[in-house]
Amino acid sequence: MNKKVKRFKYFMVVLACIAIFGTMGTCLLFSITYFIIKTAILRGGK
Repeated sequence: MNKKVKRFKYFMVVLACIAIFGTMGTCLLFSITYFIIKTAILRGGK
């Protein structure tokens, strides 16, 4: 039983890390994409 709880806690920590890094990665990806599109539009406008 104790081993199961330990494993479950470890699993939750891993899930939390994946969620946090996934959110950060998504935000980073969106800002990079937005910056590229903005630059392309500005260049296209001129």
